[in-house]
Amino acid sequence: MHGFQVLNLIGIVDSQGIYAADTVLVPIEDRDRCSALKKMGKTVVAVDLNPLSHTARTTEVTIVDNIVRAVPNMRSIVEELGGVTVPELQRMLKDYDNRRVLRDALDEISAHPQESF
Repeated sequence: MHGFQVLNLIGIVDSQGIYAADTVLVPIEDRDRCSALKKMGKTVVAVDLNPLSHTARTTEVTIVDNIVRAVPNMRSIVEELGGVTVPELQRMLKDYDNRRVLRDALDEISAHPQESF
């Protein structure tokens, strides 16, 4: 591979990224990362298939879904909320009940166990 260098980008953090952010998306269950981010005072949004996981139960916003489905849905929601004011967005976050979302996800899962197989 003359003239080319292969870079491993895993583990590289941009100092203007996570450290400067007030909210961080964790795309998979990651207990240690979520705990560290919360200790830094970050609002943590996680995508997690398991509503009983430590990550799901400790983040401010949990999206109980597969990341492949969640990202396009998140994009659509962002586009829908494009005209909403910052104070209104802050109110929406304050009113968001992650525990209720997790209970609803568990109710949905337990209502349709046979469809999982």
